[in-house]
Amino acid sequence: MRNKVTRAAAVAAGGAGLAAALLALAGGAATPALAGIEDTSGTASIAINHATVTRLARAGIVLLPSAPGGASAGGSREHVTLPVSGGDGNYIGTAGSVDLAGGLVFTDGATGRSVTITSLAFSYDAGTIGGTSGTRHVAILSVGGALSGSSNAGPPATQTFTASELLVTASGARYLNGQLHTKYFKAGQQVGTFATTYETQSTS
Repeated sequence: MRNKVTRAAAVAAGGAGLAAALLALAGGAATPALAGIEDTSGTASIAINHATVTRLARAGIVLLPSAPGGASAGGSREHVTLPVSGGDGNYIGTAGSVDLAGGLVFTDGATGRSVTITSLAFSYDAGTIGGTSGTRHVAILSVGGALSGSSNAGPPATQTFTASELLVTASGARYLNGQLHTKYFKAGQQVGTFATTYETQSTS
C-alpha cells in the first residue's frame, strides 16, 4: 500500500507558513509525530547549486560535512549527504524532527576561522535545519519553494520530503558571520535544495 503526495507549494521558509503548507500537502489533520513514529535510518542530501559554490569560492568559504557525512560532485552541483540517525519526524503528521548524523563545517580561508554545527536535525515544525555549535543551538538553514513528499507503508515503511529551495536563516547568517568574522552570509541567501528519505517504525 502506498500513500503518496506530490504537490508544489510556494511558501515562505520556516514557521507557521511551512507547517500549513505541509499540512495541505499531506492532506489531513496534523498528528503529533511523537504519538507513534520513530525514524530509524536513511539519508538527507543538501544539493549546493553551481552559483552558490562559485560565490562561496570567491569569498574563500568552504562548506563540508563532518563524518559520517560525505560530499560528492555531480553535474552542476555539489552534494552533502548525511545519514538519518533517528528522530520522530513524520511527513504525514507534519510534525517532529529527523535527526542527522555528522555535521556541517564552515571554513573561511581569508580569516582562518571555522565553525562546526553538529547534532543536526530537520524540523518539520519549524521548517529548518539546525544544530549545536558549542553550547548554542542555531537554526542555520530553512526550506521553501516547491515542497513534495511521500509515505510508503512498505515494508519497510518509508517517507520522503523534498524542498526546491534551501535558504540561510537570519539567525544562521548572524551566527556564521560572527564566528567566521565575515559579512558574506545574508538572510534568505539561496544555498540549493534539500531532500531526505528515511525508514520509519511504529512505537505504539
